Amino acid sequence: MDESFQKEVKSVIEKNTTKVSLKDLEKKGFKNVKVLRQNDINLLIKQALDSVLGARIAESEQISEQEKERYFQETRKEVEKLMKEQMEVRKRYAQIEQENKRLVQQVKILEQKAKSSQGLAGQLRKMAPSADPERVKQLETEIVNLRKQIQKLEAGGAVAVGEGALPPAEEIQKLQAEVARLKPLEGLRTKNQELEKELHEAQQQIEALEEKKNKWKNLEIQNNMLQVEIQKLKEQLSQFEGLDSEQISKQMEELGLLKDKVETLQKQNQLLEDQLKIYQEKLKDLEGMDPKALEEMKLAKEKLEEEKGKLEEQLKTIQDEKEKLEKEELMPLKVELGTLQTKLEEAEKNKAKLELLENQNAQKDQQLMELKAEVMMAKKEVEALEKQLEEAKQAQQQAPAVAVDSNQIVDKILQQLQRAGLTKSSAQAVLGEVNLEAIFQHEDAVQMESNIQNLDMKQKKSKGLKSQLSRLKSLKGDKNDKEG
Repeated sequence: MDESFQKEVKSVIEKNTTKVSLKDLEKKGFKNVKVLRQNDINLLIKQALDSVLGARIAESEQISEQEKERYFQETRKEVEKLMKEQMEVRKRYAQIEQENKRLVQQVKILEQKAKSSQGLAGQLRKMAPSADPERVKQLETEIVNLRKQIQKLEAGGAVAVGEGALPPAEEIQKLQAEVARLKPLEGLRTKNQELEKELHEAQQQIEALEEKKNKWKNLEIQNNMLQVEIQKLKEQLSQFEGLDSEQISKQMEELGLLKDKVETLQKQNQLLEDQLKIYQEKLKDLEGMDPKALEEMKLAKEKLEEEKGKLEEQLKTIQDEKEKLEKEELMPLKVELGTLQTKLEEAEKNKAKLELLENQNAQKDQQLMELKAEVMMAKKEVEALEKQLEEAKQAQQQAPAVAVDSNQIVDKILQQLQRAGLTKSSAQAVLGEVNLEAIFQHEDAVQMESNIQNLDMKQKKSKGLKSQLSRLKSLKGDKNDKEG
C-alpha cells in the first residue's frame, strides 16, 4: 500500500498545486512564502486516513481490501478538501498582507496630513484665539451686516450722524478693516473642516486595519493549534504502523476500555473536587462556629484529599498498564505474524510439489491410454490373423491335393504380428484372452492327401505345428503364470 499511497500523494499534489518561479511571486508582491514539504503532506493524508478509519474500525473488526480502497478514496477526497482550504487560507493571508501594506502607506500619508493640519490649527488659534463655532457664526453674521451697511453707504452717500457717531468715510474704513480681518477666518475654517473629515476617515481605516490584524492573529492561532493537533495525530499514528486490521481493532478495544476507566476516574475525581469546593465554602461560613465542628470539617477534608490521592494513584497505575500493554503485546503479535508467513511459504512449496506430482500422474495416464490404444490395435490384428487362419483351414479342406506347409503359414502370422508391433508385454495387456492353442489343436488330426508319404508328412507337420504353437504361446504368456 505504500507505493500506491505515494502515487496518490503525488497525483493530489500535481492536481492542486502550480509551479511559479520566485521572481514571479516577488513581482506579485509575495516576498515571504510558506512552503509545504512532502512529509507535511503525508502527515495531512495520514491524518485524514486516520479520521476516516477511526469511525469505521469501531463498527467492524475486519476490513477487506475493497473497503480499504474505498477508505483510501475517501481519504483522498478529504486531503483534496484540506489542500483547497489551505490554499484559500494562504490566499486570504496574502490578501490581508497586501491590504495591510496598503493601509500602512495610507496611515503614513494621513499622519503627514495630520501634522500639517496641526500646524494650520496652531496658526488658526494664533489668529483667532476665541474662534469657537458660536463665535465664528457671530462673526459671519457681522460680516453680512457690515457688507449691507457698506452697500447702503455707497448708495446713499451719507448717513445721519447721531451723538458719538463716526463720519461716513471713517465708518466705511472701519467696516472694511473689520471685513479684511475676518476674511481669512473663513478659509481657515473650511480647511479645518476638510482636515477633520480626513482625520475621521483615517481613524476608520486604522480601526479596520486593527480588525484585520486581529483576524490574522486568530488565523495564526488556529494554524498553531492545527499543527499541534497534527503532531498529536502523528504520534498516535506511529503507534499503529505495521499492524493489520485485527490487531488495530484489538488495540482500539483495549484502549477504549482503558479510556472508559480513565473517564470514570476523572468523573470521580471531579466529584471529589466539587465536594471539596463545597466543603471549603462551608469552612469559610463556619469559621465563627464551634471549634469541634470545624475540626470535623477538617477531618472530612483530609479524608477527601486522601481519597483523591488514591484515585490519582489508580489513574497512574492504569496509564502505566496501558503503556506496558502497548509495548509488550505488539512484539508477540509481530512474532506470530512472522511464523504465519513462514508457514504460508511452506504451504506454497508443498502446493507446488503437489502440482508437479499431478502433472506426472497426468503424463502417466496419457501413456497408459496410448498403450491401451496400441493393445486394441494389436487385438484387431490378431482377430484378422485368426480370420486368415480360418480361411487357410477351409482352403486346405476344399483342396486336399494341394500341399500346404504349415510352417509358412505360422511364419506369415508371426511376421504380421511383428509388423503390428505386438510384443510379449503388449500381448499380455490385450483385453480378453486369445486362445491360440485352440486354433491349431485340431490340425494335428487332419490327414492331407499328397504325393508324399502320408506318414512322413503327418509327423513333419505335427512337429512343425507344435514348435510354432510354442512360439505363439511365448507371445501370449502362460495363463497360469499370468494369474500367479
